[in-house]
Amino acid sequence: PKSVSLSKRKTTPQFPRLPHVIPSSSQSFIAVMLSSLISTGTFIWGFHSVEPSEVVDRVIALVVDIITPGKGSGSSSWWMRGLRTVQRGSQKIEKEMEIRSHLSQWDDGYPFIHHELVVRYAAGLLASTLALTVYDLFRGNKNRRQD
Repeated sequence: PKSVSLSKRKTTPQFPRLPHVIPSSSQSFIAVMLSSLISTGTFIWGFHSVEPSEVVDRVIALVVDIITPGKGSGSSSWWMRGLRTVQRGSQKIEKEMEIRSHLSQWDDGYPFIHHELVVRYAAGLLASTLALTVYDLFRGNKNRRQD
């Protein structure tokens, strides 16, 4: 029989065959990357699609309605009702101007955290959180404990 030395024999490296199913570590990597892309994309969309001035106007209107006292009691004559309506309207305008002046002071004091930027960041965070929640609901939690 012929003896062949191992150093002269040509061998090709044998790579293991790739499985047809993606291993779970790769699946978790893909899931993390996909959720990261969804989170980033929806944050950017929410950040750019919100109109901060409209949001601020609605929040101010809500706060003024909560802070300003209601109609109250008194005589039910049309004259007194009209007077209370005028008083309430002037109180609302006064509170709104006060809140807007505080926002202006905030913007002057902290120009790097402008109130409109805060609204945009909040909208982006809300959009991102909502999108990831919906993604997790559709994907299903495979790591859920079996009771």
